[in-house]
Amino acid sequence: MESIAKYIMRSGQIVVIEKEPEFLEIDTIERVQRELEIIGTCSDPRQNIEDVISMQTTKVIIPNRRNISIKKVNQTLDLMKTGEINGRVVITTT
Repeated sequence: MESIAKYIMRSGQIVVIEKEPEFLEIDTIERVQRELEIIGTCSDPRQNIEDVISMQTTKVIIPNRRNISIKKVNQTLDLMKTGEINGRVVITTT
């Protein structure tokens, strides 16, 4: 999870919706300099999931996601490495 901070834009948010045993090994200085915000708790993962779904429904948060064909996976990895894609990529097999 440490590398996740590299893919979040400046002043971005990391939303935690379930427990992760190794979560938040993010360098504090990087977090402060890039003004990253971490939202969520591990006390009630089910409630966190409901809250995130509610925030997406009301457009409080808008997920940055692209669907790509498995045929374009190498091109997409190259774009991710250069920072041209921010967010999540969902690979489809059709």
